[in-house]
Amino acid sequence: MKINAIEQWVVIAVLSLTVVIGGFLLSQPRLVVVDMARVIQRPSEMLSRSKISDKAQQKIMQRYAILLPKVIAAYGKAHGVTVVSGNVLVSQSHNDISNIIIEQTLSRLKHGGI
Repeated sequence: MKINAIEQWVVIAVLSLTVVIGGFLLSQPRLVVVDMARVIQRPSEMLSRSKISDKAQQKIMQRYAILLPKVIAAYGKAHGVTVVSGNVLVSQSHNDISNIIIEQTLSRLKHGGI
């Protein structure tokens, strides 16, 4: 079977599109990192600068600690990524979502979610 010029261009176009789409899908990060030390420490520091009593600060941090794993799981599910948690030594990557997780957890805490 001989392929004519139009069929060749169709095959080339389909292959090119496949390569472009494949490259785009591969470039998306499938693995993101949460620096747990920072995620716990930053809100604690923010609270320590407030005029809230120590007992109230402890209650807030307990609620924060309950919400944190839920927020991390929701982020992973919503973005279709695997979330790795631990202590991050250096991060210059867009794969570090620690600040996003802090913001989302504080937002849920502020709006009464547990």
